[in-house]
Amino acid sequence: MRCMIIDTSSIIFGFSRGFNVFSVADESLPGYKIVVSRGVLRELEGIGRSGKKSAKYAIAGRSEAEKRCDVDKDNSEVDSWILSKALKAGCTVCTNDMELKRKLRGKGVWVVSMGVNGALR
Repeated sequence: MRCMIIDTSSIIFGFSRGFNVFSVADESLPGYKIVVSRGVLRELEGIGRSGKKSAKYAIAGRSEAEKRCDVDKDNSEVDSWILSKALKAGCTVCTNDMELKRKLRGKGVWVVSMGVNGALR
């Protein structure tokens, strides 16, 4: 089964624009298993407690991720986990983090982003 890793940046970006990135991923790439790590959930929890404008999007995203994703037990640094998991398992990665996107593409990983119109691009 193919997999898609969704990172913190895409979760917050999507929810902040009224789009559920998990639903978008299911519709855009049917049959893909959606994966996040414990580290992504940890980041979302921290942002949710931060009091920042993005806190409510992080809370909604974490709740949705826990319901809809396979959660990898790895709790290490998120970007390192994403790169390792994508290379080992051949996963597509959904990220809106430009630096991470550059690193992943440099290693040959298929990368998509959450667009402002709610579509993966």
